[in-house]
Amino acid sequence: MIDIRVSFFILVAALFAASCSDSSGVITTEISSTQTLNHMGSTPVTPHSTTEPIVTVSASAGAAESSATTVVLATQSATSTATMVPDNSVESPTVGPARYQAPIGSRQDRLFLPNSNLFVDFTVYEGVPGSIYQDVRQAILTTANILPLPVVMLEEAGQLFVAIWHREKTDFQAVVVHRCEYIPTPSSETCQNDLIGPMSTQSQGMALLARSPARFEIVWPTLDQHDFLPTSYWIPASHEWVHVFQSAHTVTNSEANRSLTDIPLAGPIWLHEGTADYLAVLIADKQGSINFGSVMSEYIRNSHDAFVSSDSDPELILRSCESPADQVNAERRGDSWQCPTGRVAVAYLMYKIGASSINELKAFYMDLDQYSWSEAFARNYGRSPKQFYKEFAEFMEMSYELKLAFISQPEVSQ
Repeated sequence: MIDIRVSFFILVAALFAASCSDSSGVITTEISSTQTLNHMGSTPVTPHSTTEPIVTVSASAGAAESSATTVVLATQSATSTATMVPDNSVESPTVGPARYQAPIGSRQDRLFLPNSNLFVDFTVYEGVPGSIYQDVRQAILTTANILPLPVVMLEEAGQLFVAIWHREKTDFQAVVVHRCEYIPTPSSETCQNDLIGPMSTQSQGMALLARSPARFEIVWPTLDQHDFLPTSYWIPASHEWVHVFQSAHTVTNSEANRSLTDIPLAGPIWLHEGTADYLAVLIADKQGSINFGSVMSEYIRNSHDAFVSSDSDPELILRSCESPADQVNAERRGDSWQCPTGRVAVAYLMYKIGASSINELKAFYMDLDQYSWSEAFARNYGRSPKQFYKEFAEFMEMSYELKLAFISQPEVSQ
């Protein structure tokens, strides 16, 4: 099982931090003229016509059925498109947000996603295998097709900075310095100090950095192989895009002065992380990478066993993981099982509302520009958070086998 963590920083706004070739129209900028493609482990990405599919993915056959109740997924509809932007130098681009020159030996690709009004800047640092870069890239862009950002909420085109670095072969300090170029803080030194710790320990991260333009970030440390196999790279990659999707709906509301003890604008941590995990497994299953029922059964088993071996009040399970401080404190105590239980809670919530698709989840986040998270929760899920806490407490006291009967698989479509 993947332990996906989220760390929190206070910068200009609240900062939440926690790899298959495709035919995208993309501009590739090699930072060093002496850098070879063999060194990067990939072939050149050639610009195509101005409108190309982002990715084309065929699902693998024959995933085993689980004991969970399921709804047959529909065939994925035609993908959206990524538009190639003019080839500009890294130093002075004339289209889109600024790009900052990466360290020597790195590779930078930019593409534009019209349905999200978003420039995506991939930076692949020295030492990263090209195969891993392509895998991460495909997973992120495919998930972006399924969950596009709310274009109307962004005053101008946003920017997503994806940083992929190697834990052993990349100059770590150089990555930190380069990332801080994208973060609008008065002090570069402060930025670097804030990022060094989380970057060195967490498997991937996401951040909402600023509002003008809206900036988002996905950070991807790796080794020579995917360090989270055999689970599937689709799960963590999709998870991180979901965080971008979530935060995009609160981008017009400042979190700069909020305490780590406050519940985030996008909802409590159990819901924020649980939704990302739940959607990531659904999307990974849709692409043929994993089996939804098998993974969810494992998630339920882990939460069930942890609960049975604890003396926790079932009504306090979700309440104990509402704020960023709750999550940090639980990890420090070595008792953080309540936060990952959020993904089981989201799966049970979808069963309770009879969801046949993920539209209700999308609608919840769309409502965050007008309502508080608790109001949006009640509007879209037909119950208050307090009522759901009681319902989930009853669920947690069921046997493991009975719990499986209350998990369904809604449709994932664009």
